[in-house]
Amino acid sequence: MQFGLFMEWANRDRRPWREIFEEGIREAVAAEEAGFDFILLAEHHFSNYSEDPAPLIAALEIARATSRIRIGTGVAVLPEWQPLRLAEEMAVVDQLSGGRFIAGIGRGFVPFEQERFAVPAADSRAV
Repeated sequence: MQFGLFMEWANRDRRPWREIFEEGIREAVAAEEAGFDFILLAEHHFSNYSEDPAPLIAALEIARATSRIRIGTGVAVLPEWQPLRLAEEMAVVDQLSGGRFIAGIGRGFVPFEQERFAVPAADSRAV
């Protein structure tokens, strides 16, 4: 069995993003020290519900601050990315992290986020 964290970078109080980000890095280091196996980073935009519009950059910074724990996207919202570009950037993060990257992709579920990227919102009834 493996144990991990799911980080959403909540910011309901609208603190500076750098403060939220640095707090998340400290949590990642503590998770590694506690023996956790992985960290998954949410991708969200335009909301204080979760403020990680750049999960690959966050993953790379966590990789730089840690040495063993695996880091992944949970999930990168595929309709908001050009798929080949996403795959390429994930490959770079994997290489720079020493093979510790976990690539998670999904369709997304927040209509206002996708609308702002001019992407049709995912139909929650679709299988």
